Amino acid sequence: MTNQTVNHETGEIINQVAIQEKIVEETEQYVVKQLPSGEFKKEMKYQQYFSHVPETQEEQIELYNLFNDEDNDSVIPLSRMVKEEIGIDRVYQRPYQSFDEKTGVNTNGVTTYIKDGDTYYATSSKTVYHKLREMFQAFGYPNEETYKKLYVKVTGTKRDNGVQIGLSLSRIG
Repeated sequence: MTNQTVNHETGEIINQVAIQEKIVEETEQYVVKQLPSGEFKKEMKYQQYFSHVPETQEEQIELYNLFNDEDNDSVIPLSRMVKEEIGIDRVYQRPYQSFDEKTGVNTNGVTTYIKDGDTYYATSSKTVYHKLREMFQAFGYPNEETYKKLYVKVTGTKRDNGVQIGLSLSRIG
């Protein structure tokens, strides 16, 4: 939304000042903004987490290709695994920001990669991000020595804008 000063004789816009969102509250986990309309919006902040840091050049290449190769055949979309069980050996969570060129709005998101054996699964589901964080807080993180492998069932819940991918804990060890 913009405020415009117009020269009424020529119709020329003299001054444009963007009315911006105001930050009302900010924590480590989220930002609350007041929109120009007066409504409020809560934006989550997502934290990067790698359960394994690559130690060899081969592991670095594997991780680079995982994150940067859109046609990577070794990555299965988690949405294809609905009703299936997968194990969690490693997890990589990478925040991103997408920019809408039409509205000028940035949106925070997160991509989660789960490794089970030699197979990677990927999703941008925010529900998966939160569920994994909850499970790790309760049962331990994959990078800890005491970690016992978690097995999860992939869920799909129909919503107005599509299917929401989630996880439910099925067993440990």
